[in-house]
Amino acid sequence: MAYIKSTFIAVIAAALVLGVRGGELDLIQQIQQDFRMSLFARQDQGGIPVGKTDLNIFTESLGGAEAPPITLSEDPDHPYAINGENVSDFNTAVDKTCDFQMNDCAELANGALKDTLSVSDCNDQSSEHILSVALLFDFA
Repeated sequence: MAYIKSTFIAVIAAALVLGVRGGELDLIQQIQQDFRMSLFARQDQGGIPVGKTDLNIFTESLGGAEAPPITLSEDPDHPYAINGENVSDFNTAVDKTCDFQMNDCAELANGALKDTLSVSDCNDQSSEHILSVALLFDFA
């Protein structure tokens, strides 16, 4: 009887250990994924639906060329979206939104606003954009 009791306890203990260990693997993988994203994308700032929160804090717009919003996507491997394009990490999202704004600004500087706006001004704004977001989200 003691043998059956100790075997039963050993089986239960093994099942618990394996169950807990199985949960740890998921948790560890989730933490690693969050770290690669630089931000915890699933934490959508107060329950605001995916795709509705603009994570881009840069609001300057030379010639009216605004930076497109950075929103959350439903793809866990590519959690950030810019103009319908999903990317895997926040730094890439910032680079893309800055590039879109820079291109729009440069088009204005070479076209409709060529007398009042230069491509050099657009380059300066792009650098400010990247720097402002980098300073805000510096996790080092």
